[in-house]
Amino acid sequence: MNTVFPSEEFGIEMQRSMSGFFSRFLLCLFPIFCVGVYKGFSVGFYQSDYLLLALGAPISYILAFAYGLVGILEAYGKPRKLWMYPAVWLGFVPYLFVVYLTFYRGVWSLVSLIWNFSWMALIAALIFTLIGFLAIRPLHMITEFCRRIALAIKNQ
Repeated sequence: MNTVFPSEEFGIEMQRSMSGFFSRFLLCLFPIFCVGVYKGFSVGFYQSDYLLLALGAPISYILAFAYGLVGILEAYGKPRKLWMYPAVWLGFVPYLFVVYLTFYRGVWSLVSLIWNFSWMALIAALIFTLIGFLAIRPLHMITEFCRRIALAIKNQ
């Protein structure tokens, strides 16, 4: 980053960097949303946690986008608005959803296979674990970029 902070060039550079992370995070959450909607309509949304999967994926993406948008606007040099404070605090929700996907739907489902083994349950648990680990990386990079921008503001 050779640009001066905060400026239009710095904001554009941060926006371009974060857009790749937003799209990777969306690609990780889209299959979760599809599974939640499909299984919710086929067996019922209250049968299992399909309502959480169907609503958690888009809500997590929206909240991660709002969190990243706060960092992008600060990189442009825009002053803090009132909506930015809840957006920063609600940035924890996507992390909680990814932890739920990885550890409850993934790893804990592997543990339950000790008593009731099923190939489909094994494949589903491995897929949820893999998607959770794939989703945490772009989410971490979004928060890391916002942290660097906040440190640049503080050190200015």
